[in-house]
Amino acid sequence: RAGLLLGMSDLKAATLASDNSLAFAVWIYSLEKLAVHVMYAIAGETREGLVNSWHPRSGSNRFVLADFP
Repeated sequence: RAGLLLGMSDLKAATLASDNSLAFAVWIYSLEKLAVHVMYAIAGETREGLVNSWHPRSGSNRFVLADFP
């Protein structure tokens, strides 16, 4: 379809100051009005965006889609 809006961000990452190991990373993929944030975080990370995010350990295979203004 002509004019399809498709994009992805660069991978953004943050490391621990103590040993420079990876602590958090995020990548965003968008297709038209749908955007998916793929995040990696070590245990104990409390960054904004992780609260209420889905994880396989959550015991559910259902995703909640939300409309952000």
